[in-house]
Amino acid sequence: MQEQQATKPYLSVRVMKRTRVWRKPGKFSIGEVMPGTYLPYVVKLFIPYGRKCPGRWFYQVGDREYLCAVAGRPSFQFPHGIPRPLLREGRILPVRVFSATRDGVPVYKSVKDVEAQNLDRVVERGFSFAARRVSVKIGKTYYLKTMRGEYVPRRMLWERRPSQFQGIELDGRPDHPPACVIARKFAWVWDKPGRGRKRVGKKARYEWLTAYERKRVGKYRFVRIGPDQWVDARNLRVFTFTKPPNMLKSPDDKWIEVLTGRQTLVAYEGPRPVFATLVSTGRREHQSPEGLFRIWIKIGVDRMNNQPGEAEMYLVEAVPWIMYFYKGFALHGAYWHDGFGNPKSHGCINLSPKDARHVFDWTDPALPPGWHSRWADKYAPGTLVRIRRHPGQRVSFKR
Repeated sequence: MQEQQATKPYLSVRVMKRTRVWRKPGKFSIGEVMPGTYLPYVVKLFIPYGRKCPGRWFYQVGDREYLCAVAGRPSFQFPHGIPRPLLREGRILPVRVFSATRDGVPVYKSVKDVEAQNLDRVVERGFSFAARRVSVKIGKTYYLKTMRGEYVPRRMLWERRPSQFQGIELDGRPDHPPACVIARKFAWVWDKPGRGRKRVGKKARYEWLTAYERKRVGKYRFVRIGPDQWVDARNLRVFTFTKPPNMLKSPDDKWIEVLTGRQTLVAYEGPRPVFATLVSTGRREHQSPEGLFRIWIKIGVDRMNNQPGEAEMYLVEAVPWIMYFYKGFALHGAYWHDGFGNPKSHGCINLSPKDARHVFDWTDPALPPGWHSRWADKYAPGTLVRIRRHPGQRVSFKR
């Protein structure tokens, strides 16, 4: 390993193109960084085994982080970057997303293909496109230009309106557990459980409540949310708090519990719950995996598709705030449905966009500003995730 001292007191390395950052140059990548990011300048090194870098010169840009020299330029600016994915003010998604309104929507590769009506492919109803430009006029027709540079007739698309739902922050275990309304529109509030009850109000969908008492009357269960106020338990998700798994490395380690039987997620720091929300786990034919896992990679925004060998094909563009924890299964934001609190996914753990961003920023490994993705390793281990059907179920660790 040969070292080249800087002739000037450089402060940073400006990333010129989307490229990898290495833990061991040319051998072990720990993520990708986006152009325009300024990484700390330490030293420039010649590393003979760095075969994936032309010239084999690297910038050291952290304690154990390296960047191929052809992808960066030394700079006198202080290290800084833009958090990824970039979220414009007032938006809850990194990009605007549009979906096909019917089967057979045509897709063209370029403007010339549109003019020549040289069709590339057609897509089915519900297929989603991430927009680079919302409206491009070609001839007399307006088209959507996608992030992949394709063109789709605008009149055959509708814009996705993502859920505004979000969870609640907690400061330890409350005296009474929180509950959230999952009824389609609202939940009736009754003066008492059982026969002879009268309506005394209603609670809106996704409204957060406190569960003071639970009572079974016949085959139905009710939850008391206030003095002489009861709600049918079928219209609520009541949260349960549990003990940390034995795998925590320190008493204050972060970890996440997902209960698929209740469609809930609680984030903890040691035994202390700090965040609670509703999720959507796998449908009956696509069950979410159960066990103890660690997040192995975080990606700001990416496309997702079906697992190899699955009968059902799907592809979703611009999925935000992805946290893979086991093979192709991830916690991630979902803009294509608003059914949180009910199973909806192909096995992943769906969160609302606001919740996905919150959990993504909270979990490890941290994604530094300007980075597109970050792998976990022994120097930056991923947050522990426990998924089980009910609180009493025993599960084992899976890699």
